[in-house]
Amino acid sequence: MKSYAFWLKAAAVTMLATAAIHTMSFFVEPAPTNDTERQIFGLVQEYRFDWGGGIHRPLGDLMTGLSMCFTLLYLLGGVLIFIFCGRKSMRSLCAD
Repeated sequence: MKSYAFWLKAAAVTMLATAAIHTMSFFVEPAPTNDTERQIFGLVQEYRFDWGGGIHRPLGDLMTGLSMCFTLLYLLGGVLIFIFCGRKSMRSLCAD
């Protein structure tokens, strides 16, 4: 069986790096540079859509939720690759 150790470890590191970089978006508030951007940012945070079922949320909440899911998915994927490569049953696939 072929050994894909380099590619699996590279994928895991890339996924963890992507999750780390994407996490920074929760701590850094983007600053609008002109009036048009200020208006767009205001609408994203204030204008409430009717999502059906009595749910009225702004688009910013949806974007934050999807961003969190994206970050957690990449974090989970990277950690699982490292865990699976450490198991005896997967050593033939992950061995150097």
